[in-house]
Amino acid sequence: SNHSGAKFLDNKLIVYKTENEDIEKIIQKFEKDISSKYFKKIMREVYEKMALDYPITEPVLKIRNMTSRWGSCIPSKNQITLNLQLIHYDEKFVEYVVLHEYAHLIQPNHSKAFYHVIEKYMPDYKKISDNGPKLMVIDD
Repeated sequence: SNHSGAKFLDNKLIVYKTENEDIEKIIQKFEKDISSKYFKKIMREVYEKMALDYPITEPVLKIRNMTSRWGSCIPSKNQITLNLQLIHYDEKFVEYVVLHEYAHLIQPNHSKAFYHVIEKYMPDYKKISDNGPKLMVIDD
């Protein structure tokens, strides 16, 4: 091809590349682009709910591969980082991770008050937190 990229067609990922381009890098870029749109949508939904109750501003989203966390929050920078691998998991689990990170903008620790914030918006968060990592999205 004259240029590189990837797209879904009939439930299949089609990758096209120039002669010297690395297929893995093309797929990673595509995955990050898809993740960014998806995560921003969920973050916006959570923000709109929480902003009604708390004086928060919409945080900056960062996406990267992380080996030991689903997400992280730096309240002083108003920044949330999400693990790129979340794109492969059930939407409810992604919502939980986003809500968890947003809750750090209200409570920077994992106190009872922190979990009270989460429970306010997701009463079944414990079940989702425990089972979410097992719920990978698999399409036939």
